Formats: sequence, C-alpha cells, structure tokens
Amino acid sequence: MKNNFRVTFLSLTLVFLFEESGAVTATFTASDVEYPAADRGFYVNPTDNEMNVPTLNSFEATWGNRLFIYYIDLSPNKGQALPQSFLDVLGTRLAALHGAGAKAILRPRYSSSSSCDDAPLIIVQQHLKQLKPVLAANVDVLAYFQAGILGRLG
Repeated sequence: MKNNFRVTFLSLTLVFLFEESGAVTATFTASDVEYPAADRGFYVNPTDNEMNVPTLNSFEATWGNRLFIYYIDLSPNKGQALPQSFLDVLGTRLAALHGAGAKAILRPRYSSSSSCDDAPLIIVQQHLKQLKPVLAANVDVLAYFQAGILGRLG
C-alpha cells in the first residue's frame, strides 16, 4: 500500500475574508488525483550511496516509501570542523530527496556504538553552526529532525 492519500475536492467554494481587500472567492473542481504524503508512514533507511534520485524513486515504486531516515555520520570529524566537501555532499543528498519528491527524518550522530565516543561540546556547537545553512537551504525536505546528537542512539 502506498503512502499516498486521496484528496477529493467536491466543487466547493472557499471564501476568505481579508480586512484590507474584502472577500476573495476561489472555486475548486473535483479531482481523483493521488497526492503523495511524503512526511507520513513507514520509512526506509537508505545508505549514503542510495541517496540519489533514481534509487529513492525505486523505493517509492517498490514499497511506496517517500519518507526516509538519514543518519548524518559526524564521527570522522569528532576533533575538527566539518570540511566543506562534507557539507557539499550532504547538500547534494538532501537535494536528491527534493528531486524524488521525498522527505527525511534527519539524525546527526557521532557514534552508533555503546562506547558513546562523542565530540567535545565546542566541536558539537561548531558542527551545528556549520550544518545550519545546509539544513536551512533544504528545509522543504525535512520532515523531522531528531536532535539526539550525543550518545549511542545519536
């Protein structure tokens, strides 16, 4: 079953009242078009190599998934600023979601093991500042942001 929902408009007229300009009328006609609900339903966990438009579209065609959880692996940069190349690749992967009409649950993390080998606070703060413009530029594909950056579960 696809994660789509059917919206049927029943020839209705909506009236919006605005103090400055008076009433505005909009008329809609019936439609059986399916509208994908990219931010609902089950999600898939694509690998870094699968974060491209053709593969994301294949997930939708095969399983009906348009929602993905994507782990941003910060572990290689625990002691340094994020390289621009890292930010560029992340931007490209998020743009692929847009191209596929999909959305993501993002979870940045430093560790997935029980060792909880996280970055120092000053590095975490620096990384968040670096990630902010990339995430802001792709806010339209972000369904949810899991803010648990530290610890085993990220």
